[in-house]
Amino acid sequence: MSALRKYTLNQVLKLCIYFYFTMVPIISFANNNELASIGININRISDWSTQFPFLDFTKQARTWVSKTEDSGSIWNEDRKLELDENGWVRSLKKNQIAELIFLSSIEKHIPLKKFIVRYKGKGKIRYIKSATKISDYTEKNRDVIYINNDDSNGYAALQIIETDPSDYIREITIVPEKYIELYDQGEIFNPDWLDIIDDFRAIRFMSWMKTTDSKQELWENRPQVVDYTWSNKGVPLEIMIALANKINSSPWFNVPHLATDNYIRQFAEIVKAQLDSSLLIYIEYSNEVWNGWFEQSKYAIKMGEDLWPNTEESAMQWYGKRSGEICDIWKKEVFGKDSFRVHCVLSTQAGNLKLIIPSLECPDWVKEGNEPCYKHGIDSIGITGYFLLTPF
Repeated sequence: MSALRKYTLNQVLKLCIYFYFTMVPIISFANNNELASIGININRISDWSTQFPFLDFTKQARTWVSKTEDSGSIWNEDRKLELDENGWVRSLKKNQIAELIFLSSIEKHIPLKKFIVRYKGKGKIRYIKSATKISDYTEKNRDVIYINNDDSNGYAALQIIETDPSDYIREITIVPEKYIELYDQGEIFNPDWLDIIDDFRAIRFMSWMKTTDSKQELWENRPQVVDYTWSNKGVPLEIMIALANKINSSPWFNVPHLATDNYIRQFAEIVKAQLDSSLLIYIEYSNEVWNGWFEQSKYAIKMGEDLWPNTEESAMQWYGKRSGEICDIWKKEVFGKDSFRVHCVLSTQAGNLKLIIPSLECPDWVKEGNEPCYKHGIDSIGITGYFLLTPF
């Protein structure tokens, strides 16, 4: 696709208003102006979510908390847990317990009752609240647990009450019994969930990437497949690519606002190497950078004021500049002759569409000898409802 041509404000307003009232999550036009299939945002990863995307429920668990036998109502005592590089509990202090909640709001939505828990290492695990071990099925490093989905306790958790520091409990998996064979064959995703999203032709990973207020900056600190849970730092890139390939759906990635050029370049190279070559790739810098509640907005304000002090809309100019720089890395540096696969999105607020003009034109950046931001490979305008406008 060619870069977004220059539109007047009235044209942008008409396009955005039209698509705002169609009430479709994500719409895109192909080159021949035929309406493509619908895409969707997917929910963040958490123990209270109703989506259950992964067969291993540990991946949706919240972070470990430290407790004692007599903690009572204290949610998390002051002592920190000693964790390894992947987040597993390496050792326990005297009278310390490590608790992991992996399901909550159970009485409302959990459709499964029996799970297989497996782990490596030596120690003792117990299950609390809505989770109960079925002792008759217990084997070494393998438990069968029952989840009472009529229980008003509201959540299911496991507790490590003993662990051997020289061979500590780690690599815990919690998989529905009905899908244990499928999991052992290498399947990552819950087939019941795949049936729901399989028809969508674009998947926006903003929530999976924990884009809003993201702290991701350096590539070496990115989410990893081996992390004990993916609810903490976000879902690893490799897993997002695997999902896109699995359901033949174009991924929409939201670049963390602090991400370095090296982070962006490495990210793009993995996508190029692993994503099905028939799929389009949507790239957007952060999410709602115009929204003053979010850290990405505060960051854009600071960066814009540092570059162009006392300039109106300097934050939105900087947003357009950074979006163009990111698009250049993806299209020119990494994808090259295959840059047609990369679709760069510049977003704005539906209720204040004038914000898009400084982001597209970046007049102060142009004064420094650069081309306007819209000429740096920007393909589409997205508005608050996450409609994608590509009118060409």
